[in-house]
Amino acid sequence: MKKYPEIVKSILEDARESGQERISLVDVIWQYDERNKLAPLLEEINDALKTIGWITTSRQGKELFFDFVSRSNSAVEITEADFRWADKEYRRRFWKTYKKMKQKKKQKV
Repeated sequence: MKKYPEIVKSILEDARESGQERISLVDVIWQYDERNKLAPLLEEINDALKTIGWITTSRQGKELFFDFVSRSNSAVEITEADFRWADKEYRRRFWKTYKKMKQKKKQKV
């Protein structure tokens, strides 16, 4: 399977340039799916993070966020546990959104 770490990097750069101060790992997975029509691999995310020097991480509960800073001295890497949780949360949000869209479509008919 071909890896696309440049898509992950592009998502993070776009969020930073739009003025956001942070983006969650779940949102990165969501946007990757929108751009590439499949979810990213953990390796793709970590490969992209190795090339970026302006990200740190923080947590809100179990959710992991990428915080945009001017310069970071520490390397950021996502753990398998963080990735599994974010992927599970992404799928939960995806199906919730899908069900809402399907319900709206039924109401129009």
